[in-house]
Amino acid sequence: MSRRGRGALAGGLALALALGGCAGGPRLRSADLTLELERPGEGRASVTALALDASGARLLVGDYGGRLFVQDVAAARRHDFADPRPETFEGGVLALGWSDGRYLAVPRRGRGLVSGGAADRSGDEWLLFPTLSGAVVTPSLDVVHWSVLARTLACSGAPSRGGAAASLQDVRIAGVAALSDRVVVLNGRAPGPTKLESRALPSLDLQWSVDLGHSASSLALDARAQVAVVADATRLELRSLADGALRGALELADAVPYAFGDGERILLVQGETLSVLHLHDARIEPAFAAHRGGVGAVAFSADARWLATGGARGDLLLFRIESLTRPGAASSGTPSP
Repeated sequence: MSRRGRGALAGGLALALALGGCAGGPRLRSADLTLELERPGEGRASVTALALDASGARLLVGDYGGRLFVQDVAAARRHDFADPRPETFEGGVLALGWSDGRYLAVPRRGRGLVSGGAADRSGDEWLLFPTLSGAVVTPSLDVVHWSVLARTLACSGAPSRGGAAASLQDVRIAGVAALSDRVVVLNGRAPGPTKLESRALPSLDLQWSVDLGHSASSLALDARAQVAVVADATRLELRSLADGALRGALELADAVPYAFGDGERILLVQGETLSVLHLHDARIEPAFAAHRGGVGAVAFSADARWLATGGARGDLLLFRIESLTRPGAASSGTPSP
């Protein structure tokens, strides 16, 4: 990353924080995002997990109270919000995923759900999980989960793939992000140094490993850009998905990255605010206040046209992702209502 790029990034960040800090609520529009739906959080538990189906027409919402909502987005626009499913998930809903009409809910511990999508729940199946520190659901509905206390990393295969499991022992996982064919993990927790590792799915076989030389806390993957974005308390690193090689570093404090999936943009969560990093020129579109009390969960639709965010106070936002206008840039299309 050039000095000019770092300067542009720093300037954009200063403007972002200034705008975000004085906002009384969510701004309705930025250059990348347009707010389409807001569900108030009054009387609701913190949102802990979200998942959008491929078209953005349906949304899964999991909360700290262990409830799961299957929300039709068109109904929500009419302020018709779904009731929770009858069961609850022990310890709260930790992770969610949606693929080809089926969805999966992972609890903090105990019984998780794989739903066939039928209204009568005839196709539902149940998976049992130990006490977990974190989990991610892959596009094929495999579950990669880890325990800080037990120092384990495991992959539980989707029932449609036979449910086979793989596990690793004596690991210290700080963060995980998944693509369809691999996971990339941060192995090593602060204050010690972290290794960035790419592992095949569902076997968890090691593909490559890079010693970062410092601790790191979160990461995001973009298959189209072939980039892994690694964050620590003071900066972001852009690294190659092919071998973990460093591409550039950006001075940026306390940002948690999430990939749009369009090969061009990274969502940055900093406390209560959201901003967007454009990879091609290190430009940050100004942040805006999204969720008072902090952002609890983030989800993108598979076509990179919709973004959902959930708040620590139970509120929920749905954004339309605007198409890029830069010549030659990937286009996320113009979604229909």
